[in-house]
Amino acid sequence: MDDRYEIRGKLGQGGIGTVYRAFDQRMNREVAIKRIIPESGGNQDKATRQLTQEAGALAALQHPHIVTVYDVGLDEDGPYVVMELLTGKTLDEVIESGAPLTFQDFRELALQSQEALIAAQELSMVHRDLKPGNVMLNWLPSGKFQVKIVDFGLAKFTPKPSLQTLDHGDSVFGSIYFMSPEQFERVPIDARTDMYAIGCVYYFSLTGKYPFDGENGPQVMAAHLSHRVIPLGELRPDLPRWVCDWVMWHINRQQDDRPTNAREALEIFLRNDNQATSSVAIAAPVRRAVPAHAGAAAPHHPSSATAPQPLLPPNGSKPSVHTGTQAVPVQANPTGPMTHRAAMTHGATTSPTVAGAHPRKKQALGNKQKIIIGAAAAVVAIVGGIAYVNHSNSEKQAQTIQTLSQKASDPSVTELPVSGGQLKLLMDALTQKRPASEQQALTRALRVAKASDSTNVDLKLAEFVTSAPLDPKLRASLFADVIRKREQNAGAALIAEYARTTNDEQPAEAALRALWPSAGDTEFDSLLETIMNRKSPALREAAKSTALEVIKRSSNRSLLLASLDKAIERAKDEVRATLLDLKLSVPHI
Repeated sequence: MDDRYEIRGKLGQGGIGTVYRAFDQRMNREVAIKRIIPESGGNQDKATRQLTQEAGALAALQHPHIVTVYDVGLDEDGPYVVMELLTGKTLDEVIESGAPLTFQDFRELALQSQEALIAAQELSMVHRDLKPGNVMLNWLPSGKFQVKIVDFGLAKFTPKPSLQTLDHGDSVFGSIYFMSPEQFERVPIDARTDMYAIGCVYYFSLTGKYPFDGENGPQVMAAHLSHRVIPLGELRPDLPRWVCDWVMWHINRQQDDRPTNAREALEIFLRNDNQATSSVAIAAPVRRAVPAHAGAAAPHHPSSATAPQPLLPPNGSKPSVHTGTQAVPVQANPTGPMTHRAAMTHGATTSPTVAGAHPRKKQALGNKQKIIIGAAAAVVAIVGGIAYVNHSNSEKQAQTIQTLSQKASDPSVTELPVSGGQLKLLMDALTQKRPASEQQALTRALRVAKASDSTNVDLKLAEFVTSAPLDPKLRASLFADVIRKREQNAGAALIAEYARTTNDEQPAEAALRALWPSAGDTEFDSLLETIMNRKSPALREAAKSTALEVIKRSSNRSLLLASLDKAIERAKDEVRATLLDLKLSVPHI
């Protein structure tokens, strides 16, 4: 390094790089310099390539909301990158030391971060490690904060979807609290992977909690893969509904259900924001969230004890000209302004399950510290191993689904023995987007499924069809082609209750008709309520026809007719006519 840069101190150290505070004497400004750790030994070439990749990626991203690269050099100690020195706070420190964001501050975060991602995606770049620690809030002289996305060291140029790669001892880079399901499954990633991660960042910024959490790494991964998340609106009912929907749209389990890219996400945000009303729903699919399992141990959530507060400049700064009210300011870092934190954490040896750790001034490592870092690296490797096992299990599960579907496709097969686990695989497979031919094969498998263990197949199917996140047309098809054709009473009460309460008319009608061969006396009152409370003539007619079948089969016909007479007395107009028609249709004994 030439005499242009005067090193003034070490800011931090990660797995393959060290970041220094320096002074650019030619340009008369402070900068951050990142270079390879000399002791990286056999990994020197890999680290050099990675740092060079980071420099090239950042140099191509000249954007006000992405950290700027000033210079790249090479000297006797290896390559180095000179970039802007950021003073401020990382988003995780702002939230954990203060409070969740207000809507106005979140609006700025969303707009600025989406603008940054648009710039990156225009160059076919995927960050792959978006998390609150890689989002800096830098306060301008006016008092307004400026978002800076940092550490594109994990970014890849991906004109086409690419597989998540393993680096640094086969560990999966990125914090698992914000990683997308496809990164755990090692399937192709693209811009939608970053959309998922930034959605998790938004959720964290508004709640102080991780959207997908657990007591340990495997539990966090399981939460992502099974999509166990509390809907944002339940934690922040003060926010406009469309804001909550917009954030949850980002973190859908399936890539196709998320924003295609940042441009689409920003367009939807601005469209709703311009409406200036909380009653406008976003023009984008939002899958129903799956709540955490009841009775599960409560995971640790980093959270604030205070209500959302507006962000103010650090102590000692002039008041913001953009705010008209004063609030308790976020305390400045007592050891001095936050520096280019994310640039120092690329490839860090800390466990990916730990997020939001405050940076400290580093000193030479002793043996004890080296042992601790080695142990942390082992934890990272274990997490990577778990991800690999998960990927292997996914392949086995896919093979099981294919084998069962092929067996069921044989017209001569009238019974398909399945265990409870195999039945769940077949049902879960239908919650994912698949070609029509595969859906038909899976539907056929469920129709002929027979338990090879103690599983109550018909009850499980009823629970699945009435509660799983399914397309309404597919749900209606399952009622018609699986539930009705199996002609079993187990789960009939669930199906009758679904038909009575759901807002989806097509599946409701299919559910009522699926009950024709199986409904009994227990479901009769629910069918009467459906007739009395539904406005749709088609639903009333379907409920009437099913109720008539129940009366015909019942050995307690007089009791059912007594209930029918009471309903007729309460009913009015068209509903009364439908009930009278039902009574007149009952055959005389």
